[in-house]
Amino acid sequence: MKRALITSVSVVFLCGALTRACKADLFSGLMSYYAFSGNANDAGSLGHTGTVHGAALIADRSGNANSAYYFDGDDYISASATGLPTAARTVALWFKADTLSTRPNLLGYGGGGYGTSWLMGINHWGHPAMDVTSHYNVNTLEYYYGTSAPVGAWDYFAITTDSTGTKLYLNGDLKASNTNYVQNTIVTGKDLAIGVAVNTGGYAPYVDYNVGYFRGVIDEVGIWNRALSQAEIQQLMRTDLSAVPLPGAILLGAIGLGVAGWRLRRKMA
Repeated sequence: MKRALITSVSVVFLCGALTRACKADLFSGLMSYYAFSGNANDAGSLGHTGTVHGAALIADRSGNANSAYYFDGDDYISASATGLPTAARTVALWFKADTLSTRPNLLGYGGGGYGTSWLMGINHWGHPAMDVTSHYNVNTLEYYYGTSAPVGAWDYFAITTDSTGTKLYLNGDLKASNTNYVQNTIVTGKDLAIGVAVNTGGYAPYVDYNVGYFRGVIDEVGIWNRALSQAEIQQLMRTDLSAVPLPGAILLGAIGLGVAGWRLRRKMA
């Protein structure tokens, strides 16, 4: 009876672990991931640790202490943009805005010429809209939010682009799309900025009349080199990637448990 139980536990653990990792491989193509769990380290494949300029650690949306960053209106986090996606990509983050009056930019990276930056923000140009754009209003996609301004509550903001076009998601719902494929971002030697924009040359910080600093909380910033599906984006909303072991680690752990069970069965035989 004990032998059968050990075998069952090993198999169930292996299948359960693999299902958790493979239901949607959210690690596939993950270039940078800032969980903000006590620091601004990058847990993605690039490993571009962020430099914090004034932002302060604060509780995240689940109440975990020191697990998100608060930006007070002149703060930002910068990191290298080298290696970030220049064509197909997904950029996603959680945010809770205190105000939209600053026409805040939540994230930006790259640049070096006409319209070659990637900018994600709210109320750019004074429009009551969330958007992805570049300088000179190039590659712009807007979602006009009407009376449902994204302020005072946690929201999940995601943009994807690939050869089928660009899509804007808010809290897992597709809000806007077009057929434009953004594939001209210049990243080598440029900056990634969180909480503010980059300038046309690709360096942080940058503000002007149309775009300003963000004031509020930002958490779980992820950048992938592929366009995630809507189902994957919805799963991301329910998943803290920093709390999920990498698929290889899960598999090794499952195999290890199976081997331990096999050895115990032999010992009991």
